[in-house]
Amino acid sequence: MNRFLRTAGLFIITLFVSTIIFYCSSEEGSVNDAGLDAAIEEDTVSDLAIQKDAITIVDDIVDTLPDNSSYDTSENIEDVISDVLNDTQITSDVGGDTGCTNECSKVGDKKCADQDSYQECIMGSNGCLIYGDPVKCNQPPKDYCVSSKTLRNYNSNGTCNNNACSYSYTDKTCDYKCQNAECITCTPDCTNKECGDDGCGGSCGECDEGYVCNNSGKCEKDTGPFSNFTLYRNVCEGEGYHLWARWNNKFSFEMEGYVVYRPDNTKMTKSFYEVPGFYAGYDDVWLLDETGPSPSGKYLIEFNITANNISQKIEVESEVTDGLYKDNTLLTLVKASKGDLSNVILTVKPKFNGTVQRVMVYEGNGGCFKTKMIFYEEPALMTGYSTEIDIGSINANTGENLIAVIEGVNNDTNYSFYSTVEFQMPDMN
Repeated sequence: MNRFLRTAGLFIITLFVSTIIFYCSSEEGSVNDAGLDAAIEEDTVSDLAIQKDAITIVDDIVDTLPDNSSYDTSENIEDVISDVLNDTQITSDVGGDTGCTNECSKVGDKKCADQDSYQECIMGSNGCLIYGDPVKCNQPPKDYCVSSKTLRNYNSNGTCNNNACSYSYTDKTCDYKCQNAECITCTPDCTNKECGDDGCGGSCGECDEGYVCNNSGKCEKDTGPFSNFTLYRNVCEGEGYHLWARWNNKFSFEMEGYVVYRPDNTKMTKSFYEVPGFYAGYDDVWLLDETGPSPSGKYLIEFNITANNISQKIEVESEVTDGLYKDNTLLTLVKASKGDLSNVILTVKPKFNGTVQRVMVYEGNGGCFKTKMIFYEEPALMTGYSTEIDIGSINANTGENLIAVIEGVNNDTNYSFYSTVEFQMPDMN
């Protein structure tokens, strides 16, 4: 009985679908099929009425279906009809009753038609599931970059295997790099370079042992952790010469000591009881020598360092530059004033939290050394707040231009800092 009702239900739904399509295509908006007079009046029928009637019929059909069948009649009528039509059990039964045979079991299933095409399961006009016309395998996947230098190209024509299309491909090695599914070209450029990258992933050459390639593409002596090494001196007659070194750390290390070989064939040796540490990526300014004159010319500094628990000796050569290395980016001078006991007070505003360990004062032209103050009770620095630093008495005239070199520890980075502050000698009267 259920088999008969399902067959009748399918026939009625098909009839309603035809009616709806015909109604929607009519310019007059009315249904004129005389064969439907028993179900629909000849007057104009609204979409709502058709849909309501169709849902009623579908509900009646659903009532006759097996208990394990479920259709949501609250859906759009077209979706409900589609659900019922795609029910394999119903369509199979209907096909058996109407004399047609299903060629496939489910809409959308595929099978290979021949070596290079496939067929897809569809609903035939007679209500049976049939295979559609053959479709060529000619929609390969998009080409893509397998790696930074490998491009995968798919052939446009495929073959059908195991009821699915498959496509062969070729992997191409790009000369430069693969990007956005294509090989990118590049022209190497080694102009004025003897080493380093040629701009296209290649090399402009290699340096000899003991030499490294700098940022300009030139081979220079390997200076270990010391990058962009520069020497500075304050020019002064008599006592008070100070030789400073500035560099950037290529890697972290500890300094055990060093020897400064001067251009006049004299030297100065320095060893550390408490070994200072230097950290990768930071700039450093270090007072190398304050024991004697610093003549003009090229200096050789021989550093004894430890990096990664390995001790090594690094030699660095550099010409000396007159004047002090100035860096006023960390501390801002608020004022210079007279303090108690004729001491000079520098009021500064820092851009970090830290402490001051040492201050040295020089003439404003980078000349003679004036005074030095080492703090045992270190003045504290707080970001954005003014701090008074007592730098002691200075033998200078009122209004004379001076430079203070301030050193200490940046607590924000746990790293030493170096900063210069230029000021005028205050009136001490």
